[in-house]
Amino acid sequence: MASALVVAPLVSVAPSSAQTPRLTHRYTAKIEPLAGYAGQSTCSPFAKPGTTAFAGLLLRTYPRSRSLGIVRACSVGGKSEHKEGRAFDWGVSANDARAEARPRSAPLPDDSQDAPSARPAEPVMP
Repeated sequence: MASALVVAPLVSVAPSSAQTPRLTHRYTAKIEPLAGYAGQSTCSPFAKPGTTAFAGLLLRTYPRSRSLGIVRACSVGGKSEHKEGRAFDWGVSANDARAEARPRSAPLPDDSQDAPSARPAEPVMP
């Protein structure tokens, strides 16, 4: 089964029949600037609450997609945010015409305040 990895800030998905999550309230505070890249600095191979919540949201919204993992053992490979439990690999079959989500490059919409952090950025790698 072919799968595609998706990095959420850089890729949007085009749902065909999935119910897109909606905001339950309006944000009134300004959005803070983008954080800098923080690579792995420790080893704590346990899924963090925010990563688990984000993964759950994607998997519930797009049930034909799958998790390709959050954590990775400290002894496997080089540096990885998976070893800190804060990276999520999401799989969507590029060959499944019935998949509710298909990866495609697309800009994300600006927020109501036109905050730069709501727009896609180029990947920042060390």
